[in-house]
Amino acid sequence: MADSAFGGSSRFDVFGLDLNGYKLIKKGTNAIRMDLITNTSGGLDVAGGSLYFEGVNQVFEGPVTVSAGMYLGMYIYSVPQRFTGNITLNGGRIYIGGYTNIVSGSWYGTVTVNGDGSILTGAVESGKNLPGSPWDVHVYSAISGSGDLYFNRASITQVSASNKVISVYADNPFAGRVHIQRGTCRLASTGALRFATGVEVTAGAKLEILNTGDTLGETAVIAVSNDVNTATGVYLADGVEEHVARVILGGTVFGEGGGTHGSSASAAVHKNDEYFSGTGILVLPRRRGTLVLMK
Repeated sequence: MADSAFGGSSRFDVFGLDLNGYKLIKKGTNAIRMDLITNTSGGLDVAGGSLYFEGVNQVFEGPVTVSAGMYLGMYIYSVPQRFTGNITLNGGRIYIGGYTNIVSGSWYGTVTVNGDGSILTGAVESGKNLPGSPWDVHVYSAISGSGDLYFNRASITQVSASNKVISVYADNPFAGRVHIQRGTCRLASTGALRFATGVEVTAGAKLEILNTGDTLGETAVIAVSNDVNTATGVYLADGVEEHVARVILGGTVFGEGGGTHGSSASAAVHKNDEYFSGTGILVLPRRRGTLVLMK
């Protein structure tokens, strides 16, 4: 036995696969549907097309890599499903789709972004045979690496116009740029993006910050483009006071000395319901002055 590679140009199914500790390599442009794989210490390399697990809770003991433009996914019926593994996105995408929109799916383990990576609530791309309706996604995996991390990448066609949610739970060391381009990204833990250099919220998308503290870093730049859609932009929960370096609202930059920003329901100095909702605030640095000593 040795590492095994398979793939092709048309979709097919694989059931009852025992890797016996060797690596599985997905090649070709097609999609492959899998059920439970056992003895996975050799890992998985999605080098072509897409590979998705249907109706099972899959654990990969060995490393999992997803190459640029390729997909690792889950297809769910009526019971919540999870994938556990240490995933490296070399420009790759992970997604969750399903038969209906009743329950949700979860990622556990780690996700390392190597320059570029995407986390999706369902997707459509010509020739990739990505199945299912979009589902809410829970990311319990610790996200690390650098570069650009996309939540619902806009260049990948959405399955539905419904506003699905990607919830992020870990204290993540990811130190790159975050792009929220469709649906909602919910930061459910303090420290979720504390090391990210910037967060971009595209018009019509939504960033939710549920906890105060270091959910965002004090050196981060937050850029929000909005088109007066209801319940989009940045939602700041009750009690949230997030300190950031700069806020860019529709191209207007607020930096040092820019005060506090939030919705009309907040205590912010600058209230703007086009970009903010909730009662929390974003806090910008105070303007630094010059100390003059006098005799």
